[in-house]
Amino acid sequence: MKKLENSKNIHIGSLLRAYKKGFGYGKLTVIDNGDRYLGALCEGDFFKAVSEGDKIEMYLWVEEVASYEFTMDLIGRIITDPKVLFFCHTDKIERSEERRCLSATVDIPLKFFIFNPVEQEKGVHSEEVVFHNGKLVLLEDRAAALKCVTALREGSYMKGHVTLGETGIEFVGKIISLNPDRQIYMVEFTGMHEKDRNSILEFIFSTYEE
Repeated sequence: MKKLENSKNIHIGSLLRAYKKGFGYGKLTVIDNGDRYLGALCEGDFFKAVSEGDKIEMYLWVEEVASYEFTMDLIGRIITDPKVLFFCHTDKIERSEERRCLSATVDIPLKFFIFNPVEQEKGVHSEEVVFHNGKLVLLEDRAAALKCVTALREGSYMKGHVTLGETGIEFVGKIISLNPDRQIYMVEFTGMHEKDRNSILEFIFSTYEE
């Protein structure tokens, strides 16, 4: 996508992250974009939390890291399924090189093991794997905070499995910072498939309310 200068240029099918102060985040999918208004499907409780006249903050992620941020006025709603919100256009759009990071405080059990990337390429036998138990206490789509009694070394790699709702995700992560006194470690996800990353975002949106 070329530089976005007006909301009229947002493509149909685009996913918008919407934010309303006092509620939190919701997800919108653009289904109509004409000269006078933009229409978007709305899922979940976000639809019930907004009314005509509200100013909604929008975030459009169109590249790997960059995003566009803007505010749109809500001018109408279709209350029957599928539920649709209508917004008037704006040309006040800011481009950010750093994508806005969404996170959720969680308490999710995690089973993982530590490995050496070089040895992993040669293959790891199941009898050589030592599993550890911990829990995720903060979750983002690119990183997570892990709490466990196992002493971990910064720069080491881990492989684990986590269940988010009904979705199971296998991931590889690198320990990028640590607070051993509190038994908390920050893990950066590496090489995660976009489908799994989107599953994490879906889970964050499902739990994120103010």
